[in-house]
Amino acid sequence: MKNSNSNSNFNLNNQNGNNVANVGGGNTTINVDEIKRLTLRATPNSPIVNARNSGSSNANDGKERKQSSSVSSGNKTTIQHQQSSPALITGNHTFVIPPLRKTSPPVASKASTITIPIGEKEGTGVPKLNKPNSSETKPPEARQTLQKTQTSPNLPTEKKLTELEYRQKIIQEILDTENAYVKHLNVLIEKYMKPLKEEGKFAKEPISDVFANVEDIYNINSIFLSRLKERIESSDAKEVILGDIFLQEGAHFKPHYIKYTELYQNAQHSLSTCEKSASFQTWTGQALEGAGETIRSLQIKPVQRITRYVLLLTDLIKRTPESHPDYSNLKSSLEKMTSTAQVVNEAIKAGENRQKILDIQSSFLGKMQLLEPHRLFIREGALSKVCRKSTKSRWFFLFNDLLIHASLTSINKYTSHQIWKLSDIRTEDFIHKDSSECAFQLVTTTKSFVVYAANKAEKIEWLKDINQASDELAKKMATFGQLQNESDRIEAPVWQQDSEAPQCSLCSTGFTFLKRKHHCRACGSVVCDSCSTKRLQLKNMGSSAVRVCDQCHFELSRSLS
Repeated sequence: MKNSNSNSNFNLNNQNGNNVANVGGGNTTINVDEIKRLTLRATPNSPIVNARNSGSSNANDGKERKQSSSVSSGNKTTIQHQQSSPALITGNHTFVIPPLRKTSPPVASKASTITIPIGEKEGTGVPKLNKPNSSETKPPEARQTLQKTQTSPNLPTEKKLTELEYRQKIIQEILDTENAYVKHLNVLIEKYMKPLKEEGKFAKEPISDVFANVEDIYNINSIFLSRLKERIESSDAKEVILGDIFLQEGAHFKPHYIKYTELYQNAQHSLSTCEKSASFQTWTGQALEGAGETIRSLQIKPVQRITRYVLLLTDLIKRTPESHPDYSNLKSSLEKMTSTAQVVNEAIKAGENRQKILDIQSSFLGKMQLLEPHRLFIREGALSKVCRKSTKSRWFFLFNDLLIHASLTSINKYTSHQIWKLSDIRTEDFIHKDSSECAFQLVTTTKSFVVYAANKAEKIEWLKDINQASDELAKKMATFGQLQNESDRIEAPVWQQDSEAPQCSLCSTGFTFLKRKHHCRACGSVVCDSCSTKRLQLKNMGSSAVRVCDQCHFELSRSLS
């Protein structure tokens, strides 16, 4: 009988004493006795296959789904599908089978199920038994254990170290790193320094400056290493004491390491000078094969070593109980080593600053003496200066006490236009005629002008650095009673650009080829020759009298009298 609500037909026949079901009206057959046997072995609560004793139908089953219609006659039973799952009835058993769909593959249940795939062509459906996973047949506890075993690789777990084992590991690291460090110093001396000094052809090169006082560093660290080895090898692992060695030998580190770091930048510069020689490069290239590391990579190791001591001592103290006899000395050693590290870092910065100033000094045409013990480099960069006739790119160098205004020449050297003391400079934010937010004024006693930064953020940085350096310098000068009285200060005016003055600012006469423009040195305005016939000596302009407009001459002469 065909089912009006489903596309699948099931016919149950008796062939040769075996109950056989025809599926879909095709050639696909199912041995019902085999279905019975497999179904009875399936999980009782399976949502797909359910075996129950029934003559025809069950009242409770009818509440859960629309009941299947069935007609039984002799050895032939026909099952008609409705909206519920189909059933095969044979003997005293009813077998509930899920609806078969050609469009979707069957979904396997976690329990044992009978899957009846139906192909697109008739006769391709073959009953198949999906065997459950071995883990699914085990109780929940066993399944959890099995899942952990399957998801986690069977790798050996790392043993957690005890505090004592950690301490022993750090002590060994101190010894190993010190041994490697001393070997590197020995390579720098034996493979590079001594052979280079013995080579006569490098007599003109600053070889000694390249290596600074590395021999002193090597000597004190060799003694330190020998004491560490002796103490560690002769002590019980639980009672290794190193704090006293760090205290005693660390006292010798400070002067030698500070000297080395102060000379480090000069050593780098000297090495760069030597590397300009082709023969030097050839020699060091051959020496590298036996040394394993370059001079430059070995040079920096003493600079880094003090900081490494601080880190190692910090770790060792963390793993040393306060009751340990070495705890107190280790704490003292860390404090002294930290102090040395701070001084070394300051020396490094001072060396970098010194070398930067020397580099700037050598970048100018002619003689330029910039290196001073108190002088610090702050920043440098390009600013566009608004000049009388046009805007020109200029380069500025800012130090903690100076501001240099320069320009780059065709031979890649700087030429200086002005060098101002920072105490003579005042900055002023400025919105130019084009409403640009990148402009500001540099006002000094001798010359004042407008400059443009590349962007607003850069302008803010320049203003901040100049003002901060000026304030700090003023505090120092006030301490020594050198601060200038502001009432005595005379500032140079910012000159008006020629393009902004088509006529005289006093008589309003237009300028021509014959009627030329002049700038008043007192107010910066553009005036004609007729309105600037007077000269006047200005305090901020030296001893010579300079051109001023008639109005400024009248006002200044009256104030002087």
